[in-house]
Amino acid sequence: MFHDSDRSSQELANELPLLDEPAALSGLTQFSGPSHDLQAGFELPSSVWLGMLACYGIFFMAIFAATGGSGHAIFAIVVSVLYSAMYFGLARILSGVGGQEKKSPLSLGRGLQTWTGIMNRKAVFGQVLIVPISVAFFGVAIAIICMVILP
Repeated sequence: MFHDSDRSSQELANELPLLDEPAALSGLTQFSGPSHDLQAGFELPSSVWLGMLACYGIFFMAIFAATGGSGHAIFAIVVSVLYSAMYFGLARILSGVGGQEKKSPLSLGRGLQTWTGIMNRKAVFGQVLIVPISVAFFGVAIAIICMVILP
């Protein structure tokens, strides 16, 4: 299975530089990415975050209304609300780790720079809020179906 020219993993490991020496570490900097002073953040205005929170709030209220306050359903809804709070809370905490973010370019009347080019405010809001809006509509639809079907 091995060829005559294959070397053992021990031979390869012996050829690696010792990393406990500072000189050996300086050779590894060639693998690091370019350094810059850009502070990459969410760059979204607070209204986007409020829109997301409102959509998930509508969803949870609609699901609560659809289940009629069943004990097991309330437990599942509370757990889901806590997970959502952790998701948004962690995003809030991590966004502040690098210091205060710059004001969103969308709030300044400019477009948002993305990997595929600059997007205007309408495109950004549509792309970011499509899933939360769909989730809210889903919850409301389930609540309406339950009100019509269930006694």
